[in-house]
Amino acid sequence: MKASIILLRLGGIVNLLVGILHIRFWNLFDWSTELAKLSVINSNVMQMLNLFVIVYFFYTATVLLSVPRKLLTSYVGRLFIGLQTTLYLARLGMEFYFPEGSVGFAAFLLVTVLFFMIPLVPTKQLRYAHS
Repeated sequence: MKASIILLRLGGIVNLLVGILHIRFWNLFDWSTELAKLSVINSNVMQMLNLFVIVYFFYTATVLLSVPRKLLTSYVGRLFIGLQTTLYLARLGMEFYFPEGSVGFAAFLLVTVLFFMIPLVPTKQLRYAHS
């Protein structure tokens, strides 16, 4: 279980870093210029979705860093880890579907998927805590 806790905490750090990356999107992708090319509604949707994603990444990072053992030992916690696995696996697929994907970033995503997938592998000592 100790290795799984470490992997989940690494996943928490990744979520924290990705949240910080999303905060930088306005400058990184010159959104003041680029989003002005869209309709007001589409520009607003892009920014609102990004803000939502930022909150999600920071909240998830907090959960992963603060209660990894509870995530591993409860049914709902393991569902949460499964959600993280699914989201990063989907993002990995998107890296190849959309143009100008990066093999380096895809490798980063694959490692992140493993941070969440490995702790989900059943072990003999797995027992769910009563909720």
